[in-house]
Amino acid sequence: MSQRNPNNDRSQKQRTEGVSGMTRKGASRAKPVSQAGSTVQVVERRSKTRSKANPATLSKEEKKELKRRERDERDRVTVVSNILQRQDPAYAGLRRLWWILLGAGLAFTAVSWICMFIVPGASSDPGTPMGMAAMVCIILAYVCIIGGFIFDWVKVRPIRRKIEATVAGMTEKRMQQIVDDDFRREEEARLAREQRKRGTK
Repeated sequence: MSQRNPNNDRSQKQRTEGVSGMTRKGASRAKPVSQAGSTVQVVERRSKTRSKANPATLSKEEKKELKRRERDERDRVTVVSNILQRQDPAYAGLRRLWWILLGAGLAFTAVSWICMFIVPGASSDPGTPMGMAAMVCIILAYVCIIGGFIFDWVKVRPIRRKIEATVAGMTEKRMQQIVDDDFRREEEARLAREQRKRGTK
């Protein structure tokens, strides 16, 4: 609905006759009815681009402080993620199996090197028993190591990503509470071990 021009004849006639309220005022003249009370909290919304300071306009000390805060934030997220990973039984079991595969691959590699050093021509002549054992150990080492990395990518990594996403959505207070609870549990476990040692003596 358009606003009537105040300069036309009808509006001029209404103004001279004392009739008011026939023309609509613009929205720019609108004022709040009352101010917010003392108990009302006014929250100013900021966009993500405004919340982050522009590094080009910061001084050298402010840049160092910003980098230090970002580093502290990353460290806190890493610590809390590690705590939650240790507390997750599924993740702990899968991680243990990954370490077993990796250790088996390194063990097979060491055995193949030992076989090659015992018999110098074992690597060039796979027809001998030592050469055959060295080849089998190398193949098993590759299978264990590559299988361990595939296992980590398929099974372990999704759980780790889920935990990291959970931690990224936490508040600083919640993360600090998790760190404090973990520290308290570690202290209780340490005191229990010391008491057991005293009891055995």
